[in-house]
Order: sequence, then C-alpha cells, then structure tokens
Amino acid sequence: MSALPRAAARQQPALRVVAGLLLLAMLACTIRPEAIAAVFAEPTPTHLRPTRTPKPQPTQPAVLATQPPVLDVVAPPTPAAPLPGIQQNLVDVYALANTAVVSILVSAGTDKASEGSGFLYDSSGHIITNEHVVRTAQSIEVSFSSGEKVAGRLVGSDANSDLAVIVVERIPAGVVALRLGDSDRVQVGQQVVAIGNPFGLRGTMSLGIVSGMGRMLTGSPTDPSVAPVGNYTMPDIIQTDAAINPGNSGGPLLNLAGEVIGVNKAIYSDSGTNSGVGFAIGANVVRRVVTALILTGKYEYPYLGIMGQDVYSMAELQALGIAAQPGVYVVSVLPDGPTAAAGLRGGSIPTAFGALQGGGDVITAVDGLPVLQFSDLLSYLAKNTKVGQMVRLTVWRGGTLLQIDVRLTARP
Repeated sequence: MSALPRAAARQQPALRVVAGLLLLAMLACTIRPEAIAAVFAEPTPTHLRPTRTPKPQPTQPAVLATQPPVLDVVAPPTPAAPLPGIQQNLVDVYALANTAVVSILVSAGTDKASEGSGFLYDSSGHIITNEHVVRTAQSIEVSFSSGEKVAGRLVGSDANSDLAVIVVERIPAGVVALRLGDSDRVQVGQQVVAIGNPFGLRGTMSLGIVSGMGRMLTGSPTDPSVAPVGNYTMPDIIQTDAAINPGNSGGPLLNLAGEVIGVNKAIYSDSGTNSGVGFAIGANVVRRVVTALILTGKYEYPYLGIMGQDVYSMAELQALGIAAQPGVYVVSVLPDGPTAAAGLRGGSIPTAFGALQGGGDVITAVDGLPVLQFSDLLSYLAKNTKVGQMVRLTVWRGGTLLQIDVRLTARP
C-alpha cells in the first residue's frame, strides 16, 4: 500500500468528528434552548411520598366565599305597623295616661281596707281621687303602674263634690301628670275611655261614649253634725256608658286626646256593678275644687238658698201657672239664705200635688245668661262664681220681669 492511501486512512476518523460537530452546530441553531434544557434536565419524582412527616401546622376554619361567617348578633325587631283607625289612638292614650293612674289602698284599721283609683295632677305629687275613697283612711298607700309604692297623705277633701287630694313625697321616674280638659266642650256621642283599678285589676281601660251631660247627683253636708236643710246637688256631671265598676272610683275619664274631662264617681246599678250608666265629675268643677283643696284644705260653695227641680209634668206646670214660661221655678226659699234676704219668693199656693205649691218666682237668667232648668243655674254658680260675689237674677213674677241682685254666701 502506498503512503498516500495510508495517510488518508488515518485522517478519516478526524473528518468524521468534524462532520459530527458541524452537524451538531447546525442543529443547535434550530432547537430552542428550553428544549435542550428539557432533554438534559433531571426528571422530577412526583410519584414519591416524602419520607418524613412534616411538622403539623395550625389549621384555620374554612370559610366559603359564597357563605359569610355567622355572627352571634340578634337583629332588632321589626317596628309594628300602626293599627288601623281608632285602635292606634286608643293605644296611644293608654300609653300616655296609664303611668299617671294610681291604685289607692286605704287602711281604716287592722282588718279594714278598701281600694280605689286616682291620678297624678301635678309635678308636686298631688293626686286627685274621690272623697269616699279616703273618707275613713288611717293610712294611705299609693301604687303606680310600675309597681312602685309610696305613702300618701290627705291634703283636703270635699264631701259635696266627692273630691279629695292626697300628696306623695316621691314620683317615680318617667311619670307625667295628666292635664285637665274643658268639660264645657264635651259633647254627647264623643268617645271616651276610663282607666282605673276595677275589682283590683290594675291598669284597666274601658271604652265608651258620653251618653249624657248636665246631670246632677245628690251630695251631703260637709259637716255631718249639721242637719241638712235640703238636698245638696252637684252639677256638671258627665254620664257615660264606659264600664265603671267598684275600684274605678277616683280614676280619670279621658277624651281621645288624653285629657281628663272628668273624675269617675258613681254608677247607676241595682247590682253594684256596671249597668251602662256611669257618672263623672266634670273637669271644670274639678279644677276649681281641687285648687282650693290644695291651698286651704277645703272648698266653699257659693249658695243661693233655694230649692227647685229639673223635671215637671205638664199637669204640674199647669197647676203652677207656668206652662208657657221657661226657666227655673223656685219651689221654696230657705230661711236666712241670701235669696230670702234679696226678696225672692217660693211657692205658697196649695195645689193638687201636695208639697208642690204655686205662686213662686221663675228665674229666667243669671247675669244675663238664660237658664232653662235647675241644673243650668247650679252649673253656672259652681263654675263661674265664688262666695261673696254679687249675681243678678232675672225673675218672672206674675207676668212681670224683675232684676234682683243677690250676694252669694257659703253653702252651710
């Protein structure tokens, strides 16, 4: 073999290496670096479990994104919708007035006790009730609607109007006195409520209407040692069909504005329980009497000193000779009274009706205000006059009108 072939033969392996390198260089120009990295990278053993148990980490409660965490919060109650019609008005009146209405427990000895009602009159602790509720009191206990009890002391009382005032030294927080209304504005048919403690059931409210106005109830002399010289009558009495029962005495009769238009006094009943006819002392009389009781402990009634009546039959009017004459017939003039001194005349001519005698004067007006019946005259005196005041009576006597001035004295 010649030298050239042998030299070429020795160069072939080196040429193959160069060719391989050139090929690799060309391939490197076309393959992405990350592909080359993937080829030479170590495989990740994802199928193997760790040989050591990792340190436990504190766990947190899972909170779902779609469900907010539950908080221990009570939602406020939904405000009640106003009741329809008059119902809400009644609820409001009760809420306003009931805190000022009290139960009055009267002790007349170790074994004797009675209960009535009353209401707070002013911020000084004065409470209005009936005279007959506290008449025999040796001790007085006043209970408010909150259950708080305080001792009461009698300030003054008046048997004729059946009104009394007691006072307490402490008024519970939040209790506001009730306001007296104008009983002259009260009308038959208007709705009223009575609040009190019938049969010891405290905070009881009943609903009714005013069923009559201008009623009169018989009273009694202030001093029981004085023999009565006639029936004392209290005017300006409101009649109602709101349920009034034993224990209601002294409680308020209210209009739907929450004003006291009367003080519950009595019922007309054969059984002693409500029969649909109850009576309350008109607020305008209450205002005058209570003011005097607080200031002086007593009330003096202006007094004319005559006797009369409201209702006469047609036969009686004809017998008296006043069938066509409206006004107040003077049945009799009481001796030593102011009208006797002024010259008024009562009946003196016998009739077929016994004690009802004819020939008396007829009072047609007082201070220019017409009066049609005896209750009109008494109501005017009770609400508009005082002891010592001069009033002018217009009097019909045998077809002639006279003007007679009378100075009022205190009722005996």
